Amino acid sequence: ANRYFILCMDNLLAFGGGDNFALCMDGDLLNGTSGPCDTFGNSCLAHSPEISFRNVE
Repeated sequence: ANRYFILCMDNLLAFGGGDNFALCMDGDLLNGTSGPCDTFGNSCLAHSPEISFRNVE
């Protein structure tokens, strides 16, 4: 594990780190990616690495 819990920039919001983000959303929160992440030890959180979001709360 590592300490890459969250990254917030003008053009993205990402959780986790290492080889991939566990979840990464682009700046408009409409699209993103998910992959295996060293920080949380998760696998991809969706059916495919590329994601389109309907709602973000």
